[in-house]
Amino acid sequence: MHNLKLGFGILLFVLFSGAAYTSIGFHRLAMYFPFAVSVIGVILSGVYVGKLIFARRQGQAGPSSETAVDSIDAVTEVRKALPYLAWFLGYILLISLAGIVAASVVFLAAFLYREARMRWWGVVISITSTLVLLLAFSRIMRLYWPRNLLGL
Repeated sequence: MHNLKLGFGILLFVLFSGAAYTSIGFHRLAMYFPFAVSVIGVILSGVYVGKLIFARRQGQAGPSSETAVDSIDAVTEVRKALPYLAWFLGYILLISLAGIVAASVVFLAAFLYREARMRWWGVVISITSTLVLLLAFSRIMRLYWPRNLLGL
C-alpha cells in the first residue's frame, strides 16, 4: 500500500511539474492560472512524497511491514476509485464532444444525483451556481472556450 501511495505521489509530482513547464510557454495572460495551479500542485505533491519517504525511513511503513491484508486493502481501494476515474474520463470526453458549459451541466446533474445522492433542488442550485461562475469568469477574463466536436 505504501508503494502505491508513493508511486501515485511521484506521478502527481511529475504531472504538475510537466504542466508548470508547459505553461511557461503560453502567452503571458494565459500563463498565470495554469502556472499557479501547477506550482501549488508541485509543492503539495512534493510535500506528500517527502512525508511518505520520511515515514518509510522512520520505519513506520516499510516494505517488509506490508502484509497480505494490506495488499488486499490496496486492491479494494483501487476498485473503489475506478468508478470515479470513469466519471472523470466521461466528463473529459463530454467536454470534447459538447463543450465545457454543456458538459458541466450534464456531468453535475448525473454525478450529484447518482453518486452524491443529492436532492433535486441541491442539484439545481449546484448547476446554477456553476453556470453563473463559468459564464462570469469567461466574461470577466474574456475567455474563449475551445471549439468542440458538436460545435456548441
